[in-house]
Amino acid sequence: MMTFMPRVHPLSPHPESGNILIYILGAIVLMGVLVMLVKGSNSPGAGIDSETTMIRASEVQQYAGELERAVNFILSNSHSENDIRFAAVGAPGAYGNIATDTPLTRQVFAKQGGAATYRAVPAGIQTTATPWQFYGNTHIKGFGTDTLAGRKAELIAVLPNVTTAFCERINELNGQNLNLSANHDPSANGCLFTGGGSEFTGSFVTGATANIIDHTLFTQTPAKQACIRCQTTGALHFYHVLLGR
Repeated sequence: MMTFMPRVHPLSPHPESGNILIYILGAIVLMGVLVMLVKGSNSPGAGIDSETTMIRASEVQQYAGELERAVNFILSNSHSENDIRFAAVGAPGAYGNIATDTPLTRQVFAKQGGAATYRAVPAGIQTTATPWQFYGNTHIKGFGTDTLAGRKAELIAVLPNVTTAFCERINELNGQNLNLSANHDPSANGCLFTGGGSEFTGSFVTGATANIIDHTLFTQTPAKQACIRCQTTGALHFYHVLLGR
């Protein structure tokens, strides 16, 4: 019995040519992706997509919650708010030396204390690499007393110099306005992120010298967590209230 094979038209393309075309197109796509990644890596905070930014925002929120729980644990262990310390391996030296700053029961990043883990900032969410900061010089309206003479600064964790995309995602997750600005009283300590020299080592600012934020720009108050723009520098900073006073 004879088996008839279908005839191939002499002008029909070779079967392998289609595969080669697919390989070529795939290579072009990969080259495009590489070019985008290279361009993104040259700009601080760039090269990170919307989905990754949302994931990073959630990670930061979870970590801020971990720090808050650590602070509360230290307070429940018969320490005062002035006892709390943030020394850690890898943290700025202004917060102390975890090896010598005792008792460890007051240390947020010690197993004997708050048992929180000191973490590096996730990649791609800052315009300038800056580690986590901890301050006691800013009052957030709605926590404690809001009068000029009676207000007290909260203990806050600050992630400085974040990108616009990250700032928008954080505020979106918190149901806040996406364009917030810090507002400073002329006699206050300046921006939410004040840099070196103002790190929390046991002292809180009180009264008229406490830095304040313009609460009228918040969609929801009190704003325990948000991202705001510093009026003096234009930089964006994330904060989370670890302890309201």
